[in-house]
Amino acid sequence: MENEKKVINYEEEAKKLQDREELPPYWKPTPGKYDVLSLGELTPFTWKKKVGEEEVEEESISLVVEIAKEKYSWTMGRGLTKASAFGQLVELAKDNNNKLDGIKFVVVVKSDGKKNDYTIV
Repeated sequence: MENEKKVINYEEEAKKLQDREELPPYWKPTPGKYDVLSLGELTPFTWKKKVGEEEVEEESISLVVEIAKEKYSWTMGRGLTKASAFGQLVELAKDNNNKLDGIKFVVVVKSDGKKNDYTIV
């Protein structure tokens, strides 16, 4: 039975699925300039990823935004610098009475072909 096909055990997989509020589609920007309206606040969430045979928890940040009248979920890592997208959004919130909900801003996206760079103005 060497060539026996592996199939997914749906009961086991269902247990692994994480309960998470349904989010709008992810925003996957291409280089350009975007007018953005924040529809909420930065929200941390954890998810599991497989590293080798081990599952590790990762933390990401989500912000629901409106771009060109479409609703998206903008997810990012919890940056460590003020220059990161996360750091820039934290500074923007600080400048707006510690809130992002209802704030309009512009995001300029540049890319080197592998990684996007975000500037929030």
